[in-house]
Amino acid sequence: MSFPSSCCPCASADETFVLNFVWEELEQIERMDQASAACKEMLSNVESKPDPLLPM
Repeated sequence: MSFPSSCCPCASADETFVLNFVWEELEQIERMDQASAACKEMLSNVESKPDPLLPM
């Protein structure tokens, strides 16, 4: 889906391109899982493995 041009009919072609790009980025962000869930999963994976650079 692209930015609805009716929202800004006076935008130039370059401005419309940028608006479409930002609009698509926002739509992708809305479809993503919450960052906190991904962070918790990554943290649990990292914490469960010993650091290879630290002496045991």
